[in-house]
Amino acid sequence: MEKGICTIETWEDFRREIKRQFYPEDVAYLARKNMRRLKHTGSIRDYVKEFSSLMLEIPNMTQEELLFNFMDNLQGWAEQELRRRGVQDLATAMAIAESLTDYKRGDSSKMSLWRIATPWVGETRFQGTTMLLKRDQARRLTSEKEGIRRKGVYA
Repeated sequence: MEKGICTIETWEDFRREIKRQFYPEDVAYLARKNMRRLKHTGSIRDYVKEFSSLMLEIPNMTQEELLFNFMDNLQGWAEQELRRRGVQDLATAMAIAESLTDYKRGDSSKMSLWRIATPWVGETRFQGTTMLLKRDQARRLTSEKEGIRRKGVYA
């Protein structure tokens, strides 16, 4: 609009004018900057939410760049799990990431809360990894260990 006279003739002109009026010029730049600084330090859900918000403000970032940024800023264990599952696109990466349990090695408070909230009762260690087992799996594993012990194979 110039001096009260409407100069918008096409839908594209209208979109451009609305964007100019209400969308700050440096939003995409600031969103890119914030995305680069974003790190997965709290819950995965919070990280995914913040990442999603930022990516919507960056119209010209490719899916490949978005996936790289998403994966690169995850904590090591979460990134490793997504790579192990062969994630190839952002939507899948976000969905799988949200399904992962926030668990840090050595954080016993989270582990005990997780144990209480789930039906897992048995616990065993395999190659340095703690695994939680359902009751019947725990019984079966215990009886297998006892059988091996009786034969003198298991120390």
